[in-house]
Amino acid sequence: MSALSPRLDVAQQTIFWEEQIASGPGPFELPTDEPRLPGSSFFRERTALHLAAERWASVSALAIASATDPFSVVLGAFALLACRHTRQDDLWLGTVALARDGSGTGMPNLLALRLQVPRGGTVGAFLADVQAAVGAASANRDVPFATVKALAGEQPLFRAVVLPV
Repeated sequence: MSALSPRLDVAQQTIFWEEQIASGPGPFELPTDEPRLPGSSFFRERTALHLAAERWASVSALAIASATDPFSVVLGAFALLACRHTRQDDLWLGTVALARDGSGTGMPNLLALRLQVPRGGTVGAFLADVQAAVGAASANRDVPFATVKALAGEQPLFRAVVLPV
């Protein structure tokens, strides 16, 4: 592999993000009990939810039945909740992924996920779409988030981050 290959790869990944952002929605606003602070910080504005073992077993069973993974089930559930509260069916959410650095280790990189909630269809098809969206974003994860954010302009790309456990 030549020294130029990773740069071409990142250039192609940047095109992916340009296309996603150009055709995507703005950030959604979930109803809150407090006014939103002027600058976002995912460290001070967070909610952690721990599922009981029997509920996690249900999440895992749905993931197996739909040939997806538990993270896609949780992410899909959050997307459905956000869609219902905002009446927006095209959403940006955040998560994290390891950037590939060639060493096999990688640094965590904030990752934007564009999810589209269909008006019809099956749960299995929706979860497959969620997993595909995660896969597409992950395949283009080597572009630093600061670059992706700059492509979105002044407006934040997303206001909610869902982290895998």
